[in-house]
Amino acid sequence: MPANTFHPMRIKRNVLNGFSLAETMLSMTVLIVGILPILAAMNGGLKHSLESRSIITASGLAQEGVELLKNVKDNNAFAGGTSLAVWLPPSGGPTWNDCRIDFNDNAVSTTGFPVSCGQSNFSLSGTPYVHGGGSGKFNRRIFLSYDSTNETVDCISVVYWGSTYVPSTTMADVRSQCSASNACAYAETTLTPWE
Repeated sequence: MPANTFHPMRIKRNVLNGFSLAETMLSMTVLIVGILPILAAMNGGLKHSLESRSIITASGLAQEGVELLKNVKDNNAFAGGTSLAVWLPPSGGPTWNDCRIDFNDNAVSTTGFPVSCGQSNFSLSGTPYVHGGGSGKFNRRIFLSYDSTNETVDCISVVYWGSTYVPSTTMADVRSQCSASNACAYAETTLTPWE
């Protein structure tokens, strides 16, 4: 064959095979079905995390209420109070079920109790929680029952949030109904006089 003879080039066509619409839709369906349970689990985990945060905060606020009551009793004794009777609110009978106390209440008193009765919202103002904010998530009520025979005071500090449960006026109700599932936490103590 002569060297300058022209031979047509063989052109090889590449056929590009892609995914069909049906294959693409099937792949997307499998992907979505796989991702949905993961998203649901993440959503449930976030919900439980937020609930746990509320429970921990409420438990701390309830315990704070009990510690503040102990502080009031001790400061009253140091100021010259001789019995728990002068430490109690000046009005009402032996039981007060709608009282409150804040971290900054003046606790040194020989004639009255620096726990004000009459409930109000408990909100975060600055760093500490205080009553009177009006728009707070948490509410704290103090239940006091004075036993003049043994000269002791049973105290329950209850913190609740949401509308699931609102404490009634009895300590027994708080003990039986206040739980995390009812968006409520409480702490309890019995105070005795200094000798």
